[in-house]
Amino acid sequence: MSKGEISIAYPGTTPALPNDWATDRKRREIRDWLLENYAQESTANYDFSDWDNEDELSSESELSEASTRQILYDHFGVILSAVEFEKILASLDKEFTEDWVPAEDRVDVDEVDEDDELSFSSYADVRSKIPQMMQHVAEVREALFPHIGHNNPPENLRITASDLEQLNFLLSRALEIDDTPMENDFQLLDQLGEAALRIGSEITRYISKKGDLFLNKAVETAGAEFGKWGVRAIGVFCAGSAFSEFGRALLELLAK
Repeated sequence: MSKGEISIAYPGTTPALPNDWATDRKRREIRDWLLENYAQESTANYDFSDWDNEDELSSESELSEASTRQILYDHFGVILSAVEFEKILASLDKEFTEDWVPAEDRVDVDEVDEDDELSFSSYADVRSKIPQMMQHVAEVREALFPHIGHNNPPENLRITASDLEQLNFLLSRALEIDDTPMENDFQLLDQLGEAALRIGSEITRYISKKGDLFLNKAVETAGAEFGKWGVRAIGVFCAGSAFSEFGRALLELLAK
């Protein structure tokens, strides 16, 4: 069986807004860019009619909406002054009253053959993947939480460093399970599958929205490392996808 997998292209290049431009000129530039890259939620026209299995699209959450304020902050928050930001936001909110979703030309649906997806036929298969998952945990921790405490995750990221530590703990415990799990092992494996799937889905959602510009506390503390974040974003996205696939495959094995 095949299914559709949604991919969302990053928004186009953020327009330059020279400091000597009047606020209204900056507003017009932002408005044009917004309409090129997003659509009001009620007017979005995603045509999946040629997919027999439209209800099996695997990444519909990537089409989640965002407010004008959030988009403006993510892409222009460090360019505009606070006064300009609020003035432009008020004007856009008056004209556009709904949340935004990615414009249709940024949305692509690829057919995915489920035979090519990760699957486990035994718990030995699960164990063989755990070292790779633990390496991904370390990569994500270094990229997203380099200087930030457990209770201060990057803005709009719905996981914390503690979540990653818990995932790593579950992985290390699962590494000790024999090829034939005992009765009390199944709860741990179920927790691992759920945690990996949740964390992976949240990471890919976050990276898809942020693109290669992390306008959040992590970038502010990165200093000269800022130029490396585009590359890191790709690595973190791949790690998130790997968590999701691992969690899904493990939960499917447990359901057999």
